[in-house]
Amino acid sequence: NRLRLLLAQARSGEVVEGVEIADELAKSIAKDDINRYDLACGYAQLARERKTLEKGTESTGIPSKEELFNSALETLSDALKHGFGRNADLRLDPELDPLRETAEFEALLNQHLKEA
Repeated sequence: NRLRLLLAQARSGEVVEGVEIADELAKSIAKDDINRYDLACGYAQLARERKTLEKGTESTGIPSKEELFNSALETLSDALKHGFGRNADLRLDPELDPLRETAEFEALLNQHLKEA
């Protein structure tokens, strides 16, 4: 499964390979809540690893940390629009931890919980 491969690559720091898969999946996977949620988790993990890369070396050819955060937030928003309703996952899933540092995630979560 390509989503699992994406998450494995993101967790192991294979950012370039992970971005290629994430971008491919963004165009091809079903636009349902679970697939979009998992893809958002992948983008969030890639953003975390991209942040780590920026500390040590200059990397080119891959999106910036901010671009990956934005992709994660947009994809998560899409998952919510398609009915993702596992609120405990939104609050506690460690895959989303990199997003929890952002005001945008907090706003998205608060809006979703208000509407739920």
